[in-house]
Amino acid sequence: MTTVVTDGVRMACDSLITDEGYPFSSNQTKIFTVGKTLVGICGELQSGLAYIRWLSSNFKTTKPNVSEDNFSALLLNDGGVWVVDSMLERMTPDVPYGIGTGAPYAIGALHAGADLYEAMEIAIKCDTNSGGRIRMYSLENL
Repeated sequence: MTTVVTDGVRMACDSLITDEGYPFSSNQTKIFTVGKTLVGICGELQSGLAYIRWLSSNFKTTKPNVSEDNFSALLLNDGGVWVVDSMLERMTPDVPYGIGTGAPYAIGALHAGADLYEAMEIAIKCDTNSGGRIRMYSLENL
């Protein structure tokens, strides 16, 4: 699926898109800026982009019909970290936190002392559904 992870100050993602388990593109961003918030998505790309459009409209457009079992988002701003599930419910996780099939590898690496970039490298090595270029984003650059 993917790897999107945050340490509470920065957010990182891989750039591999798969379709039915096969590599489709290795140059897709999965983290978007909406105002002063970083939003990482995983799961069905169309559902994630629909969520980004809805969030960007300040919830004024029609609520997206995201796929129930294959969408989540990770939000980071000065107020904290949130994860959004397929029911569009927002929860506050412990940090570091991540979403996608590679997230457990990245979180484990962070707990073992890796920095965010190194954690992403480890996730990509361990998770066949993560790959491509690592993209890093920081709240400082918003």
